[in-house]
Amino acid sequence: MRACSLGKSVMVAIAVGLLVMTSTFGLAEAEMKTLKVGCIMPFTGPWGLYGVALEPSIQIYADLLNEDGGVKIGEDTYKIEMIFVDDAGDPKRGPLAAQELLRKGAVANVGCFTATPPIGAVLMPAKVLFVGQMQQSFDLKTGRYFIGSNDEWGAPLYGVYAALEMWPDAKNIGMLWYDWQKMQSELLTEKMLAPGNPVSDKGIKEISRHYQVMGDMDYTTALTKFGKDGVDLIVTGIGPGDYAQACKQAAELGLKFHFFNAGTATDLDEFIKNAGYENAQGASYNWPCPWEIKKSQVDPELVKMALRIKDRFKEKYGKPMTYLGGFDWGINHLRILLDFYQQAGTLDPDKVMEKVRGGTVKDFTGTWKMGGEKTWGAPVVKGSACLDGVIKGNEVVYGAEYPMPTIP
Repeated sequence: MRACSLGKSVMVAIAVGLLVMTSTFGLAEAEMKTLKVGCIMPFTGPWGLYGVALEPSIQIYADLLNEDGGVKIGEDTYKIEMIFVDDAGDPKRGPLAAQELLRKGAVANVGCFTATPPIGAVLMPAKVLFVGQMQQSFDLKTGRYFIGSNDEWGAPLYGVYAALEMWPDAKNIGMLWYDWQKMQSELLTEKMLAPGNPVSDKGIKEISRHYQVMGDMDYTTALTKFGKDGVDLIVTGIGPGDYAQACKQAAELGLKFHFFNAGTATDLDEFIKNAGYENAQGASYNWPCPWEIKKSQVDPELVKMALRIKDRFKEKYGKPMTYLGGFDWGINHLRILLDFYQQAGTLDPDKVMEKVRGGTVKDFTGTWKMGGEKTWGAPVVKGSACLDGVIKGNEVVYGAEYPMPTIP
């Protein structure tokens, strides 16, 4: 009789325990809020390979954060929900992409490979935080909720400095950019050749320039001109598919150049496939690899997270994560956003921007003080590690790095 009563008591206790656990889990689930973050990227067009390569790793980062219990911001914990929108890298489609984010309830946007102003014109009045590339044509007086994770000339400029360390024999530079990037290209040249810069005493000069119409993948005219002009190093910012074609066509013309792309190329296998194995050898580009960065202070916990992202990618897709551009762009933009949210302890965009202006951020490429008061009009833009990777065989290896100082 007592044994029966004891058994009933145990069963009641277990039932009560399960009820409490279920209630607790339900409460935790109810308390978890959702943070909707937009990500405007090109998934089609000349830069579409970037978006296709970036989306999986950005989503993996969000998934890992959610699996770790979400992101604590102030008194609340948030589950990250990513909203990906295609703008095809076309400035004319930027406003439409931004409007789509607003309709879907995004409170911030990370990413953006196209012109910043058209997207900002829609997001800024809505007080949507925008983490992206600072561009000469963007006015921070109206863009009060913009956080510059990169700038359009500083990162390419210091990437060129790193390239010139890799190839000290290169003296004559040819600039190869899209026609709509003319202002950026000219500013880059002006900064690169200005007296007192890190390479001003090395006899470096720009001797040739070509602006390509976006969509035209025939680079033979430009390459032939560069060959006749005696170019040693081609500096470019064209999309990854175009970059692969330029490398391929140069080889087919029997021309030899050093190549540096200020962008992050794309999936390595895809690049080698498009350029051809031999033609891809020696091509270099921005390679933000957190575990290889030597001169910036990358937080050890962020290095661990970067490796987790890389490992999860291989586990999920059955192949190595060879495209690391996300650690400077999409993934990193999300990291920057979350860091400032946590510093502010709130999603209030005005309070977040108080932390951004002249503040410090830890991201996947280092620890950076926000600057840009003199250069851009507000201290809301960070520097970049400017690590150049070089294709060697079927992998990318460390080339050189030249981290940016705090932007004045």
